[in-house]
Amino acid sequence: MENGTYAVYFANGRHGDDNYLTKVLSPHSILDAVFDGVSSGGKGGMASTLAKHRLRDASRIEGPEDVERLLEKANDALFKKFSRRALTTATVALKIGNQFYVVNVGDSPAYLFRDGRVEELTTLDKDRYSLASLTQTVGDGGELTYHRKQITLKPGDRLVLATDGVTDNIYPDELYGSVIKDAGNPEEAVGRLEKLLKEKRKRNEGREDFFKEFKNDDQTALIRFF
Repeated sequence: MENGTYAVYFANGRHGDDNYLTKVLSPHSILDAVFDGVSSGGKGGMASTLAKHRLRDASRIEGPEDVERLLEKANDALFKKFSRRALTTATVALKIGNQFYVVNVGDSPAYLFRDGRVEELTTLDKDRYSLASLTQTVGDGGELTYHRKQITLKPGDRLVLATDGVTDNIYPDELYGSVIKDAGNPEEAVGRLEKLLKEKRKRNEGREDFFKEFKNDDQTALIRFF
């Protein structure tokens, strides 16, 4: 299966902590990723940039094990330099032929939209008693527990990788119905997403199961159509 087409919504002016990456590995293999640096340490942007560069500059990425190895190196480098003051999430989607792998650490979700249904491809590292607290990040120096998901792609699949500045304000079903459904291409979907976020900000409306009010944060969404 070919790599499809993509577009990115990137509004990084709140804290400057988000990052994203798309890297073509071959005509039938591609890597997409989003990173959300933790603002509380003051160096979230440095953390997300370093993690991005580890993946961007790698000479070989042939499977999810390589992704995990590179994130481990980023984790070690950030801890040695900043001692838990530079932390980031990482959600990485690796397509090899028609096999699709998602590796994630933190709370940046990945969604697959197929045949009108939504499937979350990530396991979010969030404290169930405090939605603002992450239980694991790249850069904390501990042994990382990677969440990995593998699926077989089908023509017509739609993928969204996003940071929580998007998904703490928009439900997955709402993301499908208002953004992905009937969009002719990823650019159209990004335009719909931007419009929806502006409307929600104007109404100060977030998700009832999260913060209820609109969460003002950096916002990144990488949308790919297969």
